Amino acid sequence: VKPLAELVVRKTQGNPFFVNEFLKTLYQENLLTFKPPSSSTKGGWQWNMAQIEALAITDNVVELMIWKLKKLPDSTQQVLRLVACLGNQFDLNTLSLIHEKEASETFNDLWPAIQEGLILPVSDLEATEVELINYPLLILNYKFLHDRVQQAAYTLIDDSHKKAVHLQIGRLLLANTPAQYRAERIFELVDHLNVGMSLMTDEREQLELATLNLE
Repeated sequence: VKPLAELVVRKTQGNPFFVNEFLKTLYQENLLTFKPPSSSTKGGWQWNMAQIEALAITDNVVELMIWKLKKLPDSTQQVLRLVACLGNQFDLNTLSLIHEKEASETFNDLWPAIQEGLILPVSDLEATEVELINYPLLILNYKFLHDRVQQAAYTLIDDSHKKAVHLQIGRLLLANTPAQYRAERIFELVDHLNVGMSLMTDEREQLELATLNLE
């Protein structure tokens, strides 16, 4: 097992989160397999070092996470781009608003990432997989497995589109937040709108953003 252990250390620098993700990736690619015991063999884990080296899994964990995210359905990748803009934690209602879909549809798009363990429910409830599927509104708050996963999801957005995405999010949040509640999410609104400020051409919108910044 020593050559495999040395490879894992080399690829992950011994970081526990990276070790887990690296080993899961090897398992998903059938490069790390388990052979059950039988009458003729005691079984155990098997791997081929040459095949693992040939896969050329990156030493950069963000690149590894991007590689994993790109294996998810396109609809899931799209919703993760929006999620990454919201931060490490988010709620399903806000995500549905900026995804411009019903909460149940948004949950369905998010579900493959939850199944992969890249998105985790944040709740005191112990919801089973069946309960989550049947009652998607059972838990409204979620978080990324790790900051590096959020970072990887954010890089799925082309640099040329980042301003436009943040501006769209800011506009949707502003339009759907009653004036009396804006103070509660003022930093969130301003953060998104400021990123997309250079794309604003309407003077009234620019003055409104200036007022929000002043507040």
